[in-house]
Amino acid sequence: MKTLTCPHCHARVPHGATVCRGCKAELEYGTPAAAYLIPLIVACCVAWLVLYGMYHLLHIASHEVYGWVGWIVFLGVFICVTVRVNKSFADRVVYHRIYRTDNGNRRSHVRSR
Repeated sequence: MKTLTCPHCHARVPHGATVCRGCKAELEYGTPAAAYLIPLIVACCVAWLVLYGMYHLLHIASHEVYGWVGWIVFLGVFICVTVRVNKSFADRVVYHRIYRTDNGNRRSHVRSR
């Protein structure tokens, strides 16, 4: 089984664990939610460029064709870019740890000595 090393306490953590046993840092795997904006933006831009080219360069004036072509291009590009984004974040592991001060307040960074 693959093991990871916690950057906070240097304990061995089995791959797939949600919490480090040594320092209780939470682990997050895979693609972050914000990364899904990339396929959405790329698909919108490509679909718009295709429709713009159909109208201005090819002079196709049928609005019914625009709807079908626009959705097909959008979905095709969105699926392809989403698969690529998921592959690029496949090995991503992020450790989240909240440090507490002496009076119980939460701090998100390491306390200097």
